[in-house]
Amino acid sequence: MKIRKFWAWLLVVLIAAGLAASLWLASARWQAEQAVRDTAIYMDNAQLQELANSQGISYAELLSQLSDDVDGILFKELLLAEESSVTMQSGSELSTALLLAGQDNTAIRTDCTYIFGADDEVFARVFANISSKVPAENYCEIETLLLGGVEVPVIVTDYAVASLNTLGIGFDADQMAEAAAAGYAVIPQIRWWQTVTEESLSATFDPLAGYPVTGVAFNDASLPGSKESTEKWVKSRDLLAEKLTAMGLPLISIEFSKQTGIPGLAQQMDNNVLRLHTIALNEANKYTAESATDRFVLAASERGMRILLVRVISASDLQENLDYLSGIRQALAREGLRLGGTQAPLGDLPANPIALLLIALAVAAGGVFLCEKLRIPRLGVILAALAVLCLAGLIFSGHANMARKVMAFGAAVIYPTLALALFVPGERQSWGMAVGRLLLTSLFSLIGAALIVGALSDRIYMLYLDQFMGVKLAHVLPLLLILYLFLAQGRSPRNMLEETKKFSRQPLSYGIFIVLCIVGAMLAVYVLRTGNDSMTVSSLEQLARSWLNTVLDVRPRTKEFLVGYPLLLLVYYFGYQKKWLPVLFVGSIGQVSLVNTYAHIHTPLAVSLLRSLNGFWLGIILGTLLLLIVLLVRALLLKNGLLGTEEKETEQTHG
Repeated sequence: MKIRKFWAWLLVVLIAAGLAASLWLASARWQAEQAVRDTAIYMDNAQLQELANSQGISYAELLSQLSDDVDGILFKELLLAEESSVTMQSGSELSTALLLAGQDNTAIRTDCTYIFGADDEVFARVFANISSKVPAENYCEIETLLLGGVEVPVIVTDYAVASLNTLGIGFDADQMAEAAAAGYAVIPQIRWWQTVTEESLSATFDPLAGYPVTGVAFNDASLPGSKESTEKWVKSRDLLAEKLTAMGLPLISIEFSKQTGIPGLAQQMDNNVLRLHTIALNEANKYTAESATDRFVLAASERGMRILLVRVISASDLQENLDYLSGIRQALAREGLRLGGTQAPLGDLPANPIALLLIALAVAAGGVFLCEKLRIPRLGVILAALAVLCLAGLIFSGHANMARKVMAFGAAVIYPTLALALFVPGERQSWGMAVGRLLLTSLFSLIGAALIVGALSDRIYMLYLDQFMGVKLAHVLPLLLILYLFLAQGRSPRNMLEETKKFSRQPLSYGIFIVLCIVGAMLAVYVLRTGNDSMTVSSLEQLARSWLNTVLDVRPRTKEFLVGYPLLLLVYYFGYQKKWLPVLFVGSIGQVSLVNTYAHIHTPLAVSLLRSLNGFWLGIILGTLLLLIVLLVRALLLKNGLLGTEEKETEQTHG
């Protein structure tokens, strides 16, 4: 059963309506992205202290020399071991020391830890933080000990020493004030503690009032309170959100740092989030100044990083650091990014359920067309109707986020598959016709890309608080469908099943086994290189990527310009025949990659569009060179009588 003309036109109208809705949402996203084309360079306070000491200059003098190239300072919350005016002793150690000194030790509790402070302000800050952060069942009070005839205040707690050593005890107010006075913005990085209370939040955040705080980052793998039961974490999360919102402070999300609790806290703060990129300390020695600069520029220009935390590149050479920072700043300016200034969070995007419903209808309509190609039209209509009903239910019942993910996945699978099913020619084409047809194929695939953009046009995806669902499956499933479509050649699924059964009964030859192993290995590499946690690339490929970024501004995807477009151009030029199936199968990777490029919602639209354009024209050039080589080889084979009869007739007809 084929789709009747009226119904076919109706499906086309639905696709056009969904495309229009997607483009409307995409335009709103474009405007939001263009409004935040700014980034800022920050440095770590502890590293700056070390650099100042190594250079024999004051902290204030170092800040003065960095002022042209650095916008802010990140302050990591201090630990007890880092506070020089504080000393800590176990009860047993203190008891022994007093006994040896001939003093009374009967009041000492050997199961407790004793914390002494030489500075009254620091001592008060330490107590405020520790007493509010240790669990309620633990003891933590200020007591007075008689030491050498002098009454000495001391913090006494039975909280485990290992846990005590991980508690944040606030920030050095003098250093933060110095940075603020020098014109720097500041980012406090808060450490984990077990239970969030209003008292612990006040001890942590109230001292920050009056400083130019850009936003709040967290230091550990889990946010404060997130290791407790779900019920307790929800309470802690809500208290954190209320505190940060009341202070007008955005949450800072650190790229590649999977911190438990960040998505939930961001949602409670209406996604008021700034994203930060840095090079981890254990990776810093792998980078030169040039390669690190390239990484920071890509993070800001291609992934929307608003804050770049730059590590000291040399602990002994101030000028080397100044040159490094200046180079990063100049490279960012060349990309058209605004530097410094206020880091305003990403603006709101329209959340229109009707637009989402139109996108759902467009995805379903494409699915009906694809099922018709698969010779299962009735099943396609039933599945499409059920999908639309389920998606509509999700959209209008407050579960639009799940609907967005399902629609995006459907578009990523359906449209590149359908594009190849519609436009792969069965007869030989001229070079111009082959290029034109390949362009049409890509434009049709981009309908799926536009639907993905529309479906996922929401701040949670742009800020990478949530992401496209089924990345690897969306790369593999279209290839399997394409393989089936061109193997079936119009035969029904029942006939294909019978042929598969016949084939499975035949003995497996060594040749077929080797081919299957090769194909399996290629697919494994392909899958491993997709997604956000893809396999590591070689240094040579990394060098090639960097060169392409430098020459083209935005590097095209290797799967498109080096594999997909060249191989598809061959198939389109010669016309599809069964012998071209392996080439078509591998070449299809390019169309799948083209669509999935737009599933990276945290990448600005302008970057994705330029990436796709660069991939197409460069792929056509390389494909044309490949075609010329193939034609030359075929001509030599024909001249030497090494072509088969069928190939000779083809060359004589089209040659």
